[in-house]
Amino acid sequence: MLRERTDAEVKVMNKILAITLKSDLCAATGDGFSAGVDTDACFDKAGLPYIPARRIKGCLREAAVEIGCEDIEAIFGAPGKSEAGSLRVGNAEMLYAKEIRIAAKDAGMEAAAVTELFTQVRAQTEIEDDSVKDGSLRFTRVVGHYSPLDQSELI
Repeated sequence: MLRERTDAEVKVMNKILAITLKSDLCAATGDGFSAGVDTDACFDKAGLPYIPARRIKGCLREAAVEIGCEDIEAIFGAPGKSEAGSLRVGNAEMLYAKEIRIAAKDAGMEAAAVTELFTQVRAQTEIEDDSVKDGSLRFTRVVGHYSPLDQSELI
């Protein structure tokens, strides 16, 4: 059961979690956003990919459960309840996202062109009895492991 915490119990900490891609990523919302792509990555208005806060918080919650953390509901909130829990998480955006947005705007790049720089569309299909299963072809847009700007791993 969640209870109201006093000001003396509330500790505000602002921390940055750095996520380095070790392979291509599709942190999708589950929706296909464009024609020809069944599962799409998440993008901001400028076309830059990001990982939704909800996805990050869910992964942190799952890890906390696995290690036997106490007070899971107080920290993360209770599923289906209006109480949010004490942990606040924002969307994960790329290192230097602000600077990239400014540079793209200054260069007159449309959001779609920015998205194209950082992503690839992959096709996959299901095999059944040594042949392609009818109707199983799916396209997924993934964020590339490496930055198109300097070929470093994306952070």
